[in-house]
Amino acid sequence: MKTLGIALAGLAVLTAAAAAEARPYRAMVTRTADTTPHGSFEIGARYQGFYSGSGYRYYSDPGCPSGGCRFYSLPYSQLAATIRWGITNHVEMNIEFQALTTRWFDDRNFLIQFGDVPIGVQWTFYSIRKFAMGLYLRLTLPTADWASCSYNQCISARDEIPPTLSDGTLDAEATFLAELRPTRQFRIMFNLGYMFHGPRWRSQRSPAFGVPPALRLDVAATLNVGEKFLFSIEAVYRHFFDRRITPVWDNNAT
Repeated sequence: MKTLGIALAGLAVLTAAAAAEARPYRAMVTRTADTTPHGSFEIGARYQGFYSGSGYRYYSDPGCPSGGCRFYSLPYSQLAATIRWGITNHVEMNIEFQALTTRWFDDRNFLIQFGDVPIGVQWTFYSIRKFAMGLYLRLTLPTADWASCSYNQCISARDEIPPTLSDGTLDAEATFLAELRPTRQFRIMFNLGYMFHGPRWRSQRSPAFGVPPALRLDVAATLNVGEKFLFSIEAVYRHFFDRRITPVWDNNAT
């Protein structure tokens, strides 16, 4: 079993609030145990840039040693728009629309593609002033047409896309949420979950690839500065149950 770890530091800014209590309280990746109030809608946008990463890939090239050659990722950017709806005061539903881009905007090989669509439900089953716990269930629907997409037409058809991005697979997730609230301004969030990844149905010339499942462990700390600004820092960790997480990334533990 191999692991993939990512550290994130982020700044979230809310420039306007529709209500006096609409303070920013969400981190970038780690989920809060708070839910959208009953009858309310929340709309958010997120940008994630993936500029550096490497693994090992085995080539049938005499210059590649037996241990594999280092394989570097391309710069990817993922844009996401999220809509959340408070079904009750402790249950919310959310849907997310993603877009994935490769390379820089001025590159002639720049490509943008509509990504996967995650649909989730969160239930906060225990909540007091200083502590809360919840459960989050998510189903991710793929949008790639694997039968007709080529390498240069669909980003998700590229074998190097990791399962943490829109890779065109049918995925499911169950995550336990916990949150400490020492003060009204400061929170510490914990996520522990199981992530199932469906197979990657590649082109007819290539066999399907079984993406391994993973455990999710995220920790975040957020600090409100006033009513409209939120600073956050996160540690995001994925433990995959196999060293091969894509058809070409033979070792993700680097």
